This record gives sequence, structure tokens and C-alpha cells, in this order.
Amino acid sequence: MAADGKLTDQDTPLLVVITGPPASGKSTLASALSVEVSLPCISRDAFKEILFEELGWSDRARSQRLGRATWPLLYNVVGEQLRAGRSLIVEANFDPTLDAAEFVRLPAFRALQIYCTATPEVDPRAVRRPCPRQQPPSRPRRRLDLGRDHRRSGG
Repeated sequence: MAADGKLTDQDTPLLVVITGPPASGKSTLASALSVEVSLPCISRDAFKEILFEELGWSDRARSQRLGRATWPLLYNVVGEQLRAGRSLIVEANFDPTLDAAEFVRLPAFRALQIYCTATPEVDPRAVRRPCPRQQPPSRPRRRLDLGRDHRRSGG
């Protein structure tokens, strides 16, 4: 902490945000980066898999409800890690319109955002239809607004 009581970069945890469309390599990159830099990785897919295994899913509507339930869980865990002063990696198919407000609510952090993409020539799964939280491919890609100063005091 600086002499004036403000947080410095060294005091503020780093949040590495890995995002992009389905099948673009987010999970692969997040897992490898987590090992390489010794940071915990929080993955939305991991929450989905646990919820599906424990609670089951019988139809598309239930699957979608369980999928939506992963977002508050993800932001809660990320927030608790940041509040504890821990740097971490978070990986999901974040939507700039829907998720920017959630990042603003998180405790102070420094941000590094990585946007993954793949073409059908690299991975045929990349042509899957977009999930409801994603922008259609015809719209320009926008990054999450992580450019503001996240080093506010308090939490």
C-alpha cells in the first residue's frame, strides 16, 4: 500500500479473463496457463459439469436453467478470491453486454483479457451455432470493458 493509503499494482490481484466463442481453445489455454504461472483457474464449464452430474438434467429447459445458475456461482467464487487478495484466471464465454456490469461489481483487480478464436479449418467444432449469451457471428466482436480503473478502495 502506498504512503497515501491507496492500493498499488503490487497490492491489487491480477484477474486473467480468458473468453471467446465455444470451441476456441479457452479451456485448453486456461488450464495450461494456470499450471505455467501457478494461478488457480475458475472455469464456468467446471460448474456446469458439477451441477449436471449432481442435479441431473432431463430436458433442454432444465439444462439451460442449470447453465444460467453457473454465472452467479462463477462471479461469487471470483469475487471471494479477489477479496482475499488472490490473483486468478477465469474462463468462460463472457458476453460484453451482459457481463461488463458483473466485472464492475467485483473487488479491486488488475485485468488481463485474452480473447480466443478458431476457424473451422483449425477446429470444425468452431462452426457450432452460438450459444444464447453470445453475439451472432455477423455482429462485430467486442471485448469486455475492463479498461476502467478496477483499483477502487473497499470491495
